[in-house]
Amino acid sequence: QSGCDSSRLPVVLVHGFLASGDTWAVQAQRFYEHGYCRDRIYAFDWNTTGGKKTDSLLHQFIEEVLQKTGAPQIDLAGHS
Repeated sequence: QSGCDSSRLPVVLVHGFLASGDTWAVQAQRFYEHGYCRDRIYAFDWNTTGGKKTDSLLHQFIEEVLQKTGAPQIDLAGHS
């Protein structure tokens, strides 16, 4: 993607109860339109009806984003 700023921190977007990662599609597009590279926007998609501990899954997801991007930290946004 030309014209994007690869120095920006990755953004991890977390949806709320009974939603999905697709909830963030419009917002992700806004990030792209404002200079974020596509490899800097991530949606954490999780099962809101139970099962595994979400906090540990989110932690693992963030660690994977940090490893993939080489960034020292992320920006985290969520809603419920």
